[in-house]
Amino acid sequence: MRGVIIWYSEQDQRAVIWCEDSADLAIATDASAWRKGDAPVEIGDYVGFTSVITNSGRRCDDIHLIQSQVAPELVQRLRQSLPQAPRPTMKVVSSQGRPAHAPRPAQIRHGSIPLLHLAASQD
Repeated sequence: MRGVIIWYSEQDQRAVIWCEDSADLAIATDASAWRKGDAPVEIGDYVGFTSVITNSGRRCDDIHLIQSQVAPELVQRLRQSLPQAPRPTMKVVSSQGRPAHAPRPAQIRHGSIPLLHLAASQD
């Protein structure tokens, strides 16, 4: 199997690879997944590997560099292709369900302010 590295941790020798079949991503879990003596890799590098299907997904072994920087823009293109979900706005409401107002400093006494909580709102 072949693919492009879309995430890499040099410290832990872990990686996520976008596979040529565009199916499940392949995961390198530690240094044992890499071919011994192979050059260090970067995001965007084109690699070959042996795909191993497990209960937890596609794992890869014997990862080796085929060509450097074949698709350095792939991660950005994947991010741009995701649908943009609306971000919920937050508003403060009182525990009685009415809109809350900020008390004036003179009104603040211990135990006199109703319990406030944040509620997600789509409006």
